[in-house]
Amino acid sequence: MNAYIEHIPGWMGDAELEYLHNMVAEAPEDALIVELGAWKGKSTAALYTAMYGNQSVVTIDSWLGQADLRFDAHREVLDQDVFLEFMNHMEHLGVKPEWYRPDRAGAQYIRALTADALTLFPDHGIKRAFVDADHEAVGTDVDILMPKLASDAILCGHDWNWGNVKEQLESRVTIVEVVGDLWVADI
Repeated sequence: MNAYIEHIPGWMGDAELEYLHNMVAEAPEDALIVELGAWKGKSTAALYTAMYGNQSVVTIDSWLGQADLRFDAHREVLDQDVFLEFMNHMEHLGVKPEWYRPDRAGAQYIRALTADALTLFPDHGIKRAFVDADHEAVGTDVDILMPKLASDAILCGHDWNWGNVKEQLESRVTIVEVVGDLWVADI
């Protein structure tokens, strides 16, 4: 993995980043990979730098921060555009994500709320998905995402030990592995 990733602010550990990187590197060369929640791009960098062939890695985020964290961990959104910081980090990696178009491969993004953005994807088209958006709504995100996943998809996410993430997930999917704070589900 690219050494610059460790300089991107975020809450991902090395083992978690390695898992994400390998998830993309081992995906089919034409896979559609979707990330829900990017913040400043630490996890995105692991995904983008592993792309090969005609893969598409699409990052979805509003870059407005989680509502209940806007005066705490995400307070930066009150006086700056975190999306610009995200794009600067990608530029340092030599990656230039473009606005999502389904007919294009490569690094892409959608600046929108998860529920709105996922309407742009066909059912059963996503081969890999990483969920790290609103932790209070991870269950809802998984519910909306499930019809979009291919039958052989990999579904994983972050913050297994955050609030009620475990409870939201355990009522929806079977967790088969936990790497640090990253969970992997059997769909």
